[in-house]
Amino acid sequence: CARVCPTETLCEEACVREAAEGKPVEIGRLQRFATDTLMAKGIHPFTRAAPTGRKIAVVGAGPAGLSCAHRLAMKGHDVTIFDARPKAGGLNEYGIAQYKSTNDFAQAEVEWLLQIGGITIQAQPGQNVQQIAAAVIAEIERRTGKRF
Repeated sequence: CARVCPTETLCEEACVREAAEGKPVEIGRLQRFATDTLMAKGIHPFTRAAPTGRKIAVVGAGPAGLSCAHRLAMKGHDVTIFDARPKAGGLNEYGIAQYKSTNDFAQAEVEWLLQIGGITIQAQPGQNVQQIAAAVIAEIERRTGKRF
């Protein structure tokens, strides 16, 4: 999210170093550097816990959905991400002008996140988020016999 999120507005303007020293921690640049360095070295700093047997659906394969799925996978859950677009990445994939995002970075980052295991992505082209969410809820109700 350091590539898309306006960290200079949301984080750096509120940074206590801004008031104390006149210069905030440049969190966006730090996050980009850390992520780029780990990806270039092929290092994934997180490990997956023992499988819990739980299956979780996440709707949306953008930065928030991917982050949620990754954290759940770290806890040992199996996660399926449903998205309306053919490629995962959300705003990182579809919201950045191509000349600003070189070397297919968004997809490289998605693949890097998926290295933890336990995460699958199902594209649902032609459906919007509300339709996907309704279908996921209907399937959960069908399997569990419970109404949500």
